[in-house]
Amino acid sequence: MAHSKNVQAFEKLLGVCTGLGGNYKPGKQNLHVSEMHSMLVQAQQTLSEVREAKTLYNQATNHREDLFKATDKLASSMYHVLQASDANALTTEDARRALNRLLNGVRSAGEGEVVSVEPPPPSKKWKGFGRDYTTRIQHFAQLVDIVSKEADYAPEELELQVEALLQRVEMLQAANTRVLQTSLTLAKARSKRNEVLYVAKWSLYKTVRAVKAYVKAIFGASSPSYQLLVAARFTKPSA
Repeated sequence: MAHSKNVQAFEKLLGVCTGLGGNYKPGKQNLHVSEMHSMLVQAQQTLSEVREAKTLYNQATNHREDLFKATDKLASSMYHVLQASDANALTTEDARRALNRLLNGVRSAGEGEVVSVEPPPPSKKWKGFGRDYTTRIQHFAQLVDIVSKEADYAPEELELQVEALLQRVEMLQAANTRVLQTSLTLAKARSKRNEVLYVAKWSLYKTVRAVKAYVKAIFGASSPSYQLLVAARFTKPSA
């Protein structure tokens, strides 16, 4: 909200300068009312771009999270179907280890170690080694590869069949890519906003300081116009 308040402060400053009419005539072109109006429009546009980019990023991350939660449950079902079949015991153990990596984010369970093969509850935070999304996709893909090569893995449920599982891997990869893309778009939008508001040679922040200095010099520190400008607080965020 600080960025929006700063743009509002700049709009107020522009209104004060416009109200001064012909008495406001700074020598620098960048401080002219027409130039400041263009700067205001550009600043408002950058705020809009950040909002739009943030919405798309949130949608992408929410979709990915929902997809992965459903995948945890699906992976657990895959393992239990394999366990109930006549699959080789070593194959079932390989699947258990892959599922454990997917659900619990560890490299593998030690010999004789008891691990959960059930999806974590929704409120559980994803922590620990191997809990990033890219690694989780790899673990799920490994589990899919294991069951796809087992002749006795033959579930009737469509969502558990190999073709559907391969499609699920592609969906996970696409969802993760979408998050990465929207995060880059959001980062660029924020960088552009910061450039316009604070960093550029004639950013809003530097223009505000220059306008206040000019009005103070011409009309005096006790003038109503300068006091109105002082009230238009523009705060530069700390780095």
